[in-house]
Amino acid sequence: MSMSFADSNGPFIEALINRRADARTALRKQSAQILADGGRLLRLLPVNFVFDVDEAVELARAALALIDIQTKIVRHLVERHGRSGFLDIFDVPESMRRFVNWDELQNPRHLIGRIDILAGRDRYYFCELNIDSCVAGAEIFDFCDAYFREIGLDIRRSAGAAAPLADLAAQLARWAAELGAVRIVILDWSVGGGSPGKGYLSFDRMKDYLARQTRSIPIYVTDERSFDPAWLAPHEAARTLVHRGFMMSEMDDDGAFLDRLLGAGAHVIGTYETDIRMDKAWFALMHDSDIQVALNPSERALISRYVPYTRALAPVDLAEVVAQKNDYIFKKRDSFGGGGICIGAETTAAELRALLAEEGCRAWIAQKFMALDPICFPGDENFEPEPHNMVFGLYIYGDRTNGILVRASACSKIVNVTIGNAALAWAVCVDEARKAKMTSRLIEERVSCRSEA
Repeated sequence: MSMSFADSNGPFIEALINRRADARTALRKQSAQILADGGRLLRLLPVNFVFDVDEAVELARAALALIDIQTKIVRHLVERHGRSGFLDIFDVPESMRRFVNWDELQNPRHLIGRIDILAGRDRYYFCELNIDSCVAGAEIFDFCDAYFREIGLDIRRSAGAAAPLADLAAQLARWAAELGAVRIVILDWSVGGGSPGKGYLSFDRMKDYLARQTRSIPIYVTDERSFDPAWLAPHEAARTLVHRGFMMSEMDDDGAFLDRLLGAGAHVIGTYETDIRMDKAWFALMHDSDIQVALNPSERALISRYVPYTRALAPVDLAEVVAQKNDYIFKKRDSFGGGGICIGAETTAAELRALLAEEGCRAWIAQKFMALDPICFPGDENFEPEPHNMVFGLYIYGDRTNGILVRASACSKIVNVTIGNAALAWAVCVDEARKAKMTSRLIEERVSCRSEA
């Protein structure tokens, strides 16, 4: 890193702290809006951040290259083991195998996701591949945008910032046009009251972005119960683009509704191929010597730089990894939402053995634990700085990247909303000149407010 994230944000955060009264008002307004949008589980930080644009560009290039490497390995494994053998490698349940879109898996055209990133002491590391149509969090840009406008800073103009949901909407609109779709359906799932019922944001913002992008194509938000049966008629299904907004594991009908959708000819963005891409076994595969033979030197170098050493586990490895547990963080391969993560140094040998034995070693990977330096900034509206562990999220829509989500926890090294009590913010990507102007603008607005008072 050319400059640490903490150093880069020092003067900017100080300017926000000096504007704490205005920032507190902005925080309360946006927190109320999050609740109105259904996000009762989401908590906003009282500050937002800046991120070096050159580093963001480098990370974006590396993230897209990593997806290309993953695709190359997919093709390699399918060629070597056949489709059935490939699915066996990822323990795909028999009940879900019919939902793997092989064309999309081997030649991704409708890719949506977020690469999660850790800021190490000397470099950035990729720690999660959230390649799924329902990946959330991009809406936080809108709250960041409104927060800054409340304190007199237009980040769209001063930083050239753009809403990632606008990029997603543009991609979906383009895909709809290519398919000749006459409607776009954002499909939620009814269990738990859908996304807002479970405490996450509704799809209203995505719908609004899509409506502005498409204009002539109607946009609908439905679930499997409210989906219009008329759209399942073959001639209508073929003209319907469905954006899956729920986890595949949420389906409680054994896939019956998805069967009806696909059988009728609807175009569904994101089926079980996304679960395969999210499997944490990928980190181990990328470091596997047999796999690396199929990669070129630049691909191996990228993995070495950005993916912490990761190993697959088997019963024969148990004694060794338990003895070396302090070097690793253990992750359940199909985990998400912060669950299924165990930090070796914070777990006894007996606890780790029991954990790995519960579902079998094969269900876990061991990844080298990267030492991170907590970053100090305010975590609530009292504006008292305290150390936070951080994870950044880089959004990918098709072949474009946009936006850096920030998750931060003052109480846990597992930085997640549901596990670790993480709060959310946004990092605006700027160069040094724009960052200086933004900081100056915050200071000028404070002086202006004092003068008016």
